[in-house]
Amino acid sequence: PRRKHNGSKMRSLALCVASLLATNVVAFQTTSPRQQRISPLHLFGGGGSARIPKSPSDRDSIAVDAIKAAVAKPRNTDFPLVECEFPPLTQLNKLGDGSFRSAQQVDQANLAFCKKLLGSIALPLVGSSTTLVLSNAASGSLISGANKIKGFAKMHLLKDGLPSTSSSSKEVFVLLTPSSRVDYQAAQQLAQNGNTVVLLNGFAKDTRSVSGRATMAYYLKPLTYNSQVIGYLTRAYP
Repeated sequence: PRRKHNGSKMRSLALCVASLLATNVVAFQTTSPRQQRISPLHLFGGGGSARIPKSPSDRDSIAVDAIKAAVAKPRNTDFPLVECEFPPLTQLNKLGDGSFRSAQQVDQANLAFCKKLLGSIALPLVGSSTTLVLSNAASGSLISGANKIKGFAKMHLLKDGLPSTSSSSKEVFVLLTPSSRVDYQAAQQLAQNGNTVVLLNGFAKDTRSVSGRATMAYYLKPLTYNSQVIGYLTRAYP
């Protein structure tokens, strides 16, 4: 009876969190605490194409494809602000333990994804300018790692102000881990000026950080109970 009660609480948790998200999000939950099989529960009347990634590389491929789709055709073409959120490390306990080593591992994982993303979106956009933008709070190690990435034309630090833009070419800015009001305001200003901005794994957000007109390209959130992953919430644009 106790085990059955815990299973019921797990399912309730998954459904409650899922109800907070937008249309076409797919919630996944385990069928019982001891079973490893995961079954899809399609919410809000849509089947959708989102799926749980089989590996970090599979996740990266799904996320890159979703971001490319959103960059090519955002929900609001006059406000091309795109979001992407997922845990950069599979060891969830390292994401917030506060250790320097874990922070470096998070930075390295985010940079590895940036390399794939920037190389992928730069090729099809002939005549475009692609820039990696680092937040005001970027650490020295993150800046050093970003300088070693190949596949993008420029890098810009927001602590130096807004990056310069050109009216003669399409600008694509990938803002890595925005974490302050100033970061989010800079992203919004760039998007309002017609530049495509991709917010990658932002945190310290509130309801005013990102406009409701932005496009959520990719979202992956593990659902945990008693320190165990019991399912996922995911979305892949379109």
